This record gives sequence, C-alpha cells and structure tokens, in this order.
Amino acid sequence: MVRSNKVLNEIMRLILSNQEDIKRLMLSKSAIELYKYCAEKRGAMTRQVSADFNISIQDASMRLSNLHKLGYLTRTEITAESGGIEFIYYPWE
Repeated sequence: MVRSNKVLNEIMRLILSNQEDIKRLMLSKSAIELYKYCAEKRGAMTRQVSADFNISIQDASMRLSNLHKLGYLTRTEITAESGGIEFIYYPWE
C-alpha cells in the first residue's frame, strides 16, 4: 500500500508541475474513439475515417493530423491512385 501511495504522489506531482502540457495532451471523447478505431483497424486512412464516422474528408483529415501532431499516431506516406499523397495513420506500438 505504501508503494502505491508513492506512485500516486509522484503522478500528482507531475500533474501539478506540468498542467499546460497535460491540458494539451488531453483528448476529447471523439478523439479517443478515433484513436481506438485506428488501433482496431491497424491503420486508417482519411477516406475510411470519413465514411465510418460520417464526417467530411476535411474533418477526418484534421482529426487524424491533430492526433499525429500530439504524438498519439504515427503515419506512413503513400501515393494515391490520383497521384497525390495520402497517409495511413497508426498508433505507436
């Protein structure tokens, strides 16, 4: 029980001394759902997310990009059939 309190105290100390970083890293319910979706699919592309979440391509792209910028997802660049660039987003393993 004592060790548990030490760990909890350390976590609380880290939270209190890093509030701005913690706020920045907190995810909304929809962002958590998207992260879990990417994990379950073992990678997701913007058009898949758009279709499965019933959101626009632009919204799907922005949500995936935000998770990537926060460090929750990594991505691999591929060439689309149209010749443009697409990304496959994966959770870090």
